[in-house]
Amino acid sequence: MAKYNFLGIPRSGSQAILQWILSQIDNVKFYPRLPEEPIETEYSGNTLIRYEDIQLSKYRDENNGDVIMIGMLRNPWNMMASQVQWGLYNVPLYKRKKRAIQIWNEYYDEYITQESDIIFIIYDKWFTDIEYRKGISMKLGLTFSDEKFENVPRAGSGSSFDGIMYDGKAQQMNVLNRYKEVNKWSMEEFKKSDDGQDLKNKWNHICDLEEIKELKII
Repeated sequence: MAKYNFLGIPRSGSQAILQWILSQIDNVKFYPRLPEEPIETEYSGNTLIRYEDIQLSKYRDENNGDVIMIGMLRNPWNMMASQVQWGLYNVPLYKRKKRAIQIWNEYYDEYITQESDIIFIIYDKWFTDIEYRKGISMKLGLTFSDEKFENVPRAGSGSSFDGIMYDGKAQQMNVLNRYKEVNKWSMEEFKKSDDGQDLKNKWNHICDLEEIKELKII
């Protein structure tokens, strides 16, 4: 039996990827709210534990043993746009934005080492490329299935922009261009900021490495 730990950031597409992964694991017990939720230590089947909004250093301090670690990165401007749309990033919640940037940068630094023990999923490539999804399934030791790929997860009330309107036809959502849809001043300030430009450059570097240059931020 396998143990999977999933590391994600709020409003970054993690619910969609989790749903897709879970549909490929038999007899799995899913813990969606770790580290708050206690684990049944005597359970002998497959487990998938979701760690959201956790720094890598803290995660590694608390975890060891034989586990398959999964991380993800999304275009940071789209991630931030979803957080703005959802209401996670407003003036009173400056720390929320700062934390999201900090964790995204930690995951990026781990990803670019190319030697990480974490299997990283680039959300934007996952969303657009079936061969990439097949490769991820193979890395995770799963039998590939796209059965749940077009479904919009109910968890988190669906998309920050569309809710569950596109359930069953998820690829019709404009998830690759969310930063172009948000006109709130907080998003515009973020894009112009040093943090915004730094994240833009790092994302474009990922696009070069993953050969998805069409998904660069221009």
